[in-house]
Amino acid sequence: MKYTPRLPRTNVNVSPGSPLKDLLLMLTAATAIMVGIYIALGFAVDALAPRISYETELSIGRFMGRHPILKDAKPAPQDIQELAETIRTQSTDIPFPVQVSIRQDPQVNAFALPGGRIVLTSGILEAIESQNELAFILGHELGHIAHRDHLRALGRGLVLLTLSSLVLESGDSSGANLGKMVVLTELTFTRRQETLADEAGQDALMTVFGHVTGPEQVFSHFAKLADTNYLTRFALTHPETQARIRHLKDRALANGFPSRALVPLHPEPLPAA
Repeated sequence: MKYTPRLPRTNVNVSPGSPLKDLLLMLTAATAIMVGIYIALGFAVDALAPRISYETELSIGRFMGRHPILKDAKPAPQDIQELAETIRTQSTDIPFPVQVSIRQDPQVNAFALPGGRIVLTSGILEAIESQNELAFILGHELGHIAHRDHLRALGRGLVLLTLSSLVLESGDSSGANLGKMVVLTELTFTRRQETLADEAGQDALMTVFGHVTGPEQVFSHFAKLADTNYLTRFALTHPETQARIRHLKDRALANGFPSRALVPLHPEPLPAA
């Protein structure tokens, strides 16, 4: 038999598939694994947050209070501090005193830290027009503290920061920026957490005034004056915000919460006799 040399029909050194397709599959699988890890660790954080001692929470709050953004914050006037303490003691189970601070900032904003510190901007105090609105805002932020939402958000942010550091080199500026972005993203609250905090604000109104007028006015002021980044949370025309307003109205109706006139933030002096 005469030997006839032939090239092999297949090349064992060359993959029959597309290298780009293989790379995409590998990246997809890696992403799915990272997402799965994040979800699993997120559930772990949610389970762990309620078990953190109050002493640890206070320590976390003191550490976060050193952030440069808070260095110029001043103690709130006594009437605001007393209102916050009234809500805390009569409408929540928070076991430690709260401290309300005012930060000179034209943005319409309010936020709280673990350990009972609430920060109001000068912009939000200029926007609101009634004691009811102030009580709702304080009650809302106290609700986040009572439900320990900040600890959950902080834990999830740290999980994302850790996962991003595994993917990107620590010295890579893009990795550092990603870490900052994901932490900031995770320091927002879920729709469920916002709903419960809204309910806490409504309960605060019932505790202080015996009626629940105020939340819709808060959302209205935010829609007119809030910074663009804050509109996603409070804009009156935002569908989620409309749903939150409807939820509070339905809850008030179901519980028989009345509505009455607003109490002015700065009552007019009585006329001279």
